[in-house]
Amino acid sequence: MPVHDSPQPRSASEPSLALAHDGNLNLPVDDPAWRDFLDRHGFHAAAYDDMAKLTVDLQQSMRACAYLPAANYFYLRDDPSYEPLASALYAADQTPNLSSLLVVTKSSGITTIDQLRGRRLGYAHRYCTTSYFAPALVLLENHDTIADFFAELVQVPPYQGQIDCLVAGRVDATMVQEDVWRKNPANAEATRVVARRDNLPTPLVIVGKDTAGEFKEDLRRLLFSRRPRITPTTLFSGFVPYQRQQVEEFFAASVRAFAAPTN
Repeated sequence: MPVHDSPQPRSASEPSLALAHDGNLNLPVDDPAWRDFLDRHGFHAAAYDDMAKLTVDLQQSMRACAYLPAANYFYLRDDPSYEPLASALYAADQTPNLSSLLVVTKSSGITTIDQLRGRRLGYAHRYCTTSYFAPALVLLENHDTIADFFAELVQVPPYQGQIDCLVAGRVDATMVQEDVWRKNPANAEATRVVARRDNLPTPLVIVGKDTAGEFKEDLRRLLFSRRPRITPTTLFSGFVPYQRQQVEEFFAASVRAFAAPTN
């Protein structure tokens, strides 16, 4: 998958003036306030649709700040180069909380999660809070692991694309943000909810610890003072200070969910 507007590789001592962001999250970088902020600090926005590439670039300190799923930050949680600054607000209810639904087609006859053992799970990518980490956490509660429970993990397009692939028969189940499922009435007509996970953390803004204090304060003002216009396709709108306890509890559960089984 391509990385859009990606800067050239740099040496370890050369800071990269880029705001890296998950392109699927629709950060309004073309909004005049964001354009003014980026121009004022000499930054540019680098939109990624490959979350593995985004994570690797951040691990190599190739970005000074980023907007990314909480699950991406899971892989950077022990990296002293970055600090979390803000949590996004879910547009549906203006809270920093997500709910994800595990859905199957009604025609499958499946009514419980146990009936999905040995089936195919559709997920957006392995850095996705709601489609990959969420089912792993649901299975943790049932003393199962995502690797052992499903026969196959199938990568599919995110959000509504997950449901479309489910209905088309490419997968037997998928886990998707609740609001995405509810926005299209056809989803409820064709699919059934068999499990859910609440209180998942929303995407985060992280910054390099060596980034200038003036930049950080200006970024805080921009994040916490603006509420972009919400449209029918808006998933996140606005930010609040980093929800540390929520995210750390999510990380602790994720460590257990992905831990190698012991014999």
